[in-house]
Amino acid sequence: MIGATYTWHQLVAMIQDHIYGGKVIDQNDAIDNVVVMTNVPGAGVVETRPITRGDLYTRVVELLNVDNLGIKAVRPGSRSPLGPSDPNMVILVHKGLDRSGTVVFSSVTGEIESADYLWSNKKAKNAILITGRWIETVVKDPGVGYSRRMMFLAASDIDSAFTSAPTDICRAPAHMRPPTSITRRVRV
Repeated sequence: MIGATYTWHQLVAMIQDHIYGGKVIDQNDAIDNVVVMTNVPGAGVVETRPITRGDLYTRVVELLNVDNLGIKAVRPGSRSPLGPSDPNMVILVHKGLDRSGTVVFSSVTGEIESADYLWSNKKAKNAILITGRWIETVVKDPGVGYSRRMMFLAASDIDSAFTSAPTDICRAPAHMRPPTSITRRVRV
């Protein structure tokens, strides 16, 4: 649940919760030199919004669609809202325009002479957040920061038979545990 405020402030808070030190599960995954902010003027509906668990990208897109907002990365320099001498990149939530129907490139008209492709491994994950009704755990390899590729698994069927949170969390014997595992109780 995201507290009652404008959508653009909710977006900023949600993104900050996923990249700033002190808010991420593993402090090694905090992303330095990034500032999340908005330049949307305050005129809109203030309401509390339920956010279901899932990947950050999907939840950000859902919130952007509420008020037709956009998001962009602004590199340090003369166009930075922080000033030309600030070394931080800015993730900026803004009132955007949909230009997807006006920007078209075509090889037929000669606008594209050759193409180089950037292949991505964004679907290859090396960490997982598994959540049940009462318990959640993170299993990950040693990679940190930009090397971490997290996925989410809803597994409420594992502990749904419990009527309250377990009072003690049992861990598997050391020889059966994955390389790194963090388990904690979930507040409901």
